[in-house]
Amino acid sequence: MNQPENTKRLEAIKEVLLLMGSGNFTHRIPRSDHNDNIEDIISSINMLSDDLSHAYNPFIFGTRSEIKRCIVQYIFLLNTQYQLITTSFPIPHTIIPGKSSIFDLIHQDDLEVLRKEFKSFPNSKRQSCPFRMSFTTNKGLSQELFCTLFHIQYPKLKDHYLIMGSQIIESNPLMISKEQRKVLQNKKAKETPLKILKTKEDIETIQKLKFYIDRHLQKKLPTIEELASAMFMNQDKLKKGFKELYNDTIYRYHRKERLHHARMILSSTDENIDTIATLFGFPHTSTFSALFKKTYGISPSELRKLDDKS
Repeated sequence: MNQPENTKRLEAIKEVLLLMGSGNFTHRIPRSDHNDNIEDIISSINMLSDDLSHAYNPFIFGTRSEIKRCIVQYIFLLNTQYQLITTSFPIPHTIIPGKSSIFDLIHQDDLEVLRKEFKSFPNSKRQSCPFRMSFTTNKGLSQELFCTLFHIQYPKLKDHYLIMGSQIIESNPLMISKEQRKVLQNKKAKETPLKILKTKEDIETIQKLKFYIDRHLQKKLPTIEELASAMFMNQDKLKKGFKELYNDTIYRYHRKERLHHARMILSSTDENIDTIATLFGFPHTSTFSALFKKTYGISPSELRKLDDKS
């Protein structure tokens, strides 16, 4: 028996069990060609973790109030040769930024899919595409993410690539330290209770309104009367509830998001300003430019000139 290797495999089992206990079902233990009891245990744990990750969805079943939910983001920045420039998280010491390819980090099963996506980008007008990816963490575990691949057109990073993956983690308070628990309890004690939105249904209604706004940035919003009717909530409660939950008015939030997305397209594409203004629901470029300058202190054309010089 290879004692050091078995110790490493047992450490991986312990690590994944702790992650599962804290509500994280996205890690798997790499399989080996050993035919022993440890490998049987690894196989069982991987299957259990897989079943739990598919069976439990916090957005469907909800979360108990004492469970803390957070979203962990994984970011990979690649150069034109698909080499890793940097990541937002620790990676195995064998992966060297600037020298190692993204293909050295992800699993064999996902290589062909990702290669096809890279090849399709130069001949495609798409700015991004979703895909699934598994990679090896610095602890030797297999981490599966649902990612989005972006083809960057910003002058300083032209033809570079950005991969962003997100993972929802449920934090079990039984798995955190006393010090961490005190911090969370103090934070909870300082939270101001909502005064306008008193029920779960009220909060969900306002969240649906925000979701609608985020999906219709290119259009003029309906009147407050029409929005209230569509959301089955009276006008006053709708306005005050949105301000209470998001610290902004409905129409100001809509305008800020339109300008924010317009700014991203200005910086990352060569699309002309008139088209961008129209795309985000501004019928007159002059109005768009005035609002843009008032918000960011620089006009769209001035921003474009700065980007061209970069």
